[in-house]
Amino acid sequence: MFLSLIKEDFPRKFTAILFAVIIWYAVYRQFHDIATFRDIPVHIEGTKSQVILSYSPHSITVRVKGAKKRLQKMSNIDIKVNLELDSDIPTTYHLPIEENNITLPYGMSVLDIKPSRIIVNTDVYISKDVPVRVETRGKLSSGFEYIKSSVIPAQVKILGPSKIINEIIDVTTEPIFLDQNVISDFEIYTKLIQKKNIETMTPSSVSVAVEIAEVSATRGLTNLPITTLNKEESILYSVVPLPTVNITIKGRKKILETLDKNSVRPFVDISSFKNPGEFTCPVQVWIGESGINAEYIHPMVVAVKLAEIEACKTEKKENNILKLKKLKERQKNEDINSYK
Repeated sequence: MFLSLIKEDFPRKFTAILFAVIIWYAVYRQFHDIATFRDIPVHIEGTKSQVILSYSPHSITVRVKGAKKRLQKMSNIDIKVNLELDSDIPTTYHLPIEENNITLPYGMSVLDIKPSRIIVNTDVYISKDVPVRVETRGKLSSGFEYIKSSVIPAQVKILGPSKIINEIIDVTTEPIFLDQNVISDFEIYTKLIQKKNIETMTPSSVSVAVEIAEVSATRGLTNLPITTLNKEESILYSVVPLPTVNITIKGRKKILETLDKNSVRPFVDISSFKNPGEFTCPVQVWIGESGINAEYIHPMVVAVKLAEIEACKTEKKENNILKLKKLKERQKNEDINSYK
């Protein structure tokens, strides 16, 4: 029965069915279409103890099927791609991108995803203390030089991915500028530069004390006579003339250039000696300007021969004779008294 119906006037029926399919397809194409959306950003959600170091690619291409009019109004912001990590182990993941990872407007469906896999590198958070390095820029005026900087606190705590934190040896301040107007020490409160991938840095600012000084130089002085330093009541003096010494002094360049040779006086201290004799004494230097120091002395020690002053010797001898007479008279009186 059914076959007879089909066979009856088959060419007309086949033609009718073919036209019906063509009309349906044309109507379907009128209301439905396929569109390709490129550079759709990928969002990856890690666990609380995990940090995502990098992933590739950052975007994908998605082919979408849906109503033609709605497709024409769609843009990249209407498509969301979300992936989740379900492990706390720091490693490299190869995550598949599937249809259920893509959110589309109602009535749309995913036909194709390229690429269909993404590589994700993860790590864990750690913290450590690192020193602060002062960054200076600029140039001081001639005659002055940068000595050093002191930082409070000297160390800060940084937090971030272990692979990044383990490679960091210090953090730097924002540039501190030195110019022609800086001629003395100063203090400044400045921020620290937070390096890439550092999550937190505590504290984020430090106090920096900068030390500035006049340019130092050295000057050599030769054949300077050595004097002796002694107590006013001492009866000792140096019998043999002391040798001369060569001295190298160091200090502010401007002062050294105008320093009088008489302002540098080498001496040996004999004030602690009480008896005559030969002694070895270190050479010391008195300098009449502050900020100037003796860097080199040659010779550093000298031999000193001390003797008593002649007048003191005579006086000492007379005192001893007088004491001896008094002692003899006392003994004589004691003998007379004992005889009586």
